Amino acid sequence: MTTANSLCTVLACGLALITSTALADFAAPTAQQIVAQSKAVMKSAKTYQATLQMNTTGGPVSMNVSAQIKTTGTKMWAHVGMNMAGPQGQQNPMAAMLQNIQVVDDGKNTWTYMPAMKQYSKGPSGGAKQFNFSGQFLNKVETDATLKLLPNENVAGKSAYVVEATPKKAAQNEKLKLYFDQGTYHLVQMKMNQSRSANGQMPAQQQSMVMVVKDEKVNQPIPDSLFKFTPPPGAKQMQGGGMRMGMPGAGAPRR
Repeated sequence: MTTANSLCTVLACGLALITSTALADFAAPTAQQIVAQSKAVMKSAKTYQATLQMNTTGGPVSMNVSAQIKTTGTKMWAHVGMNMAGPQGQQNPMAAMLQNIQVVDDGKNTWTYMPAMKQYSKGPSGGAKQFNFSGQFLNKVETDATLKLLPNENVAGKSAYVVEATPKKAAQNEKLKLYFDQGTYHLVQMKMNQSRSANGQMPAQQQSMVMVVKDEKVNQPIPDSLFKFTPPPGAKQMQGGGMRMGMPGAGAPRR
């Protein structure tokens, strides 16, 4: 082998090594890495604000939920508005009571106010934190579900990683699809499908939910007054702990 051929061989091997290393650096992360990175990014945010729009179909009710979420440090404020309808568009008797519910976590207590009933409840701190994607929700997804990376999809015109989460233990067949912005790793959309077999007088049910994160703001100033709750005039405190709220799907509190 001539010196020129030897040099070409060395250069070719070096180029191949550099190319393979570069491709490895740009390889898609695993589903576990995506969820872990999303948790890390959101945990580092000093404040976070977003609107969650949830549309639920199937089962006993259809529900739209709009939640304003604000966090700073260990404190969180959330304003949740709920609209419900009965099967096949029939009016549900509880619909009027579940409008514009407000949840305030002041770091010591969680306050839940139901304007339609002019009643509020007081519970331990942590109620509003159930809406924090860097906290309980993604922790549960990470530990209690089997994760699988699916092909990327576009969400609001941007490429998003898609992670399928199947609960390891579930009373009914349930699957979640989590959509993370490819550039920021923020959770931007979630889809849930679950089925429940017939049980006694209850027929088999198919339910689905789509949640979209909108109007996201990170590290924007938030006044401390939003973390305080003062019972409105005429409001009475509920007895027995009142109503508890949480995110649907993996990580939602179940009683």
